[in-house]
Amino acid sequence: MKDKKPKFSDKETMKPRHYDMPIPPIEYILKNDL
Repeated sequence: MKDKKPKFSDKETMKPRHYDMPIPPIEYILKNDL
């Protein structure tokens, strides 16, 4: 079953931990524009 899962899924799971910011990147950019 693990072989069926894409490799990107593994990286996406690690991203949330690194990107543990209170404000999302999109919201941050929108606030900077304002």
